[in-house]
Amino acid sequence: MQDLRQKIFTAVDASQDRLVDTLAKLVSFPTVNPPGDEAAHQEYVAGELRGLGFEPEFYTKESGRPNLVAVRKGSGGGRNLLHYAGHADVVDAGDETLWRHPPFGGAVEDGWLYGRGAVDHKAPIAASLAALRALAECGIELAGDLVFLVPVDEERGSTAGTKYLLDQGVLYGDMGIYASAGFLEQVLISCSGTLTFEIDVIGRASHSGYPAAGVNAIAQAAKLVTALTEMKFEKVNPFWNPADTDRLKPSRTGTLTVAQIAGGGALNVVPGTCRVAGSRRLVPNETVDEAKAQILKLIERLKIEDSDFGVEIRFPVGVHGINTPRDSEIVQVVEAAVRDLGLEPEIGGSSGGFDCRWITDRLGIPFVSYGAGWNGPDGKLCLHAPNEAITIADLVGMAKGFAMIMVRACGVTK
Repeated sequence: MQDLRQKIFTAVDASQDRLVDTLAKLVSFPTVNPPGDEAAHQEYVAGELRGLGFEPEFYTKESGRPNLVAVRKGSGGGRNLLHYAGHADVVDAGDETLWRHPPFGGAVEDGWLYGRGAVDHKAPIAASLAALRALAECGIELAGDLVFLVPVDEERGSTAGTKYLLDQGVLYGDMGIYASAGFLEQVLISCSGTLTFEIDVIGRASHSGYPAAGVNAIAQAAKLVTALTEMKFEKVNPFWNPADTDRLKPSRTGTLTVAQIAGGGALNVVPGTCRVAGSRRLVPNETVDEAKAQILKLIERLKIEDSDFGVEIRFPVGVHGINTPRDSEIVQVVEAAVRDLGLEPEIGGSSGGFDCRWITDRLGIPFVSYGAGWNGPDGKLCLHAPNEAITIADLVGMAKGFAMIMVRACGVTK
C-alpha cells in the first residue's frame, strides 16, 4: 500500500493546476437554489466522468435540474462504495459588494480559491474527480463497484435530489462517503437529525374596534414562539466537546429554531390565524418521536394555561441523523486514509445535517463525512457567507484522501 499511496499522491500533485481549474469552472456555474438551473454544471461533471470511462446517467424530477449518478463496476471481490461527491446547488451570494472577488468567478489569490460553492459543495466534487483521475493515471482497477453521486436540491430539502434518487432505486453500496466540508484529520461519523414543524394557531377574527370579541391569533402565536424558543433539552450530544473552538463543533444538546411566522390580513381585523414554522435539530441520542412528543407536551401545557389557545400541528419532515458505529468498516477505512496523509484521525460529529442521512434512513448504508474547507481567510466559518473560499492545499489534500478512501474501501485488483 505504501508504493501505491506514493504513486497516487504523485499523480494528484502533478495535476494540481487541473484540479484548481476544475473547481474554478464548477464555481462559474451560478447554480443558486432556487431555482437551481444545475443542468450545465451537471453536464460538465458528466463530461469529466466520461473522459474517465464512466457512463453517467441523469435522473430528473424538475426540468433543468438533473441528478447525476455514475457507476464504475469493479472487477469483483471487493466492497461497493457509494461516493456522494457533493451537491450541485448553492445558496445565493448575498450582497456581492461584500465579496473580495466576484462570487462566481473562481478567482485565486494567495493560495485561496474564492467563490460561492468553493467549499459548499463544489470543492468536494472537484477533489473527487481529481481522485478518480489519479487512480486512472496509475492504472488502478477497483475490485468493488464505485457509485458516484452528484445530486441537486440539497439546499432546499432534497425533494428533487437525493430523495428522488432513492425513489428511483438507483443508489446502492456496502458503505458510503459523504464528501463535504471539514478538516483533513476529522472523521465525522455523526450528524444531526431534523424534525420540521408547522403550527397553525387558531384564534377568532373580529372587528379591531372590539378586540375583546375575538382571539388574536398573532398574540397567541407570540406565546407559542416564546415557549418554543425557551425549550430546554436534556440529552447531551456524545460528540460535544467544550474545548472545540474552531472546528465543526456540535451543539451540546438538541436545538429548536422558529424560522417562519405569518398571519393577519386587514389592519382593522383581529387576526384569526397565524402560522409558526421551524425545525428541531436532534443530537445522536435523540429520536424523531421524542422530539415530537416534547413539542406536543408544550402545546398541551399552553392549552391548559389558556382555554382559548388552539392549534393545528403538522410535522412535514422527520429524519434521524447519521450515527455510524465507531467500529464500522467505513470508519476504519477513513481513519486509515487520514493516516495516509500523515495525520492522526479525530472522530467527531456535526450539528449540521448531511444529505446522506436520507440514504441511511432508507437503505441503511453506513456513512462517514470527510473533506476539507471550513474557515475562510478571516478565520471564520465561510459556508453560506461572503468570501467563501478554500485553500489549494486543502483541495489537494482532499483529493488524496478521497483517492485512498476509494482504494481502501473497494480494494484493488491491479
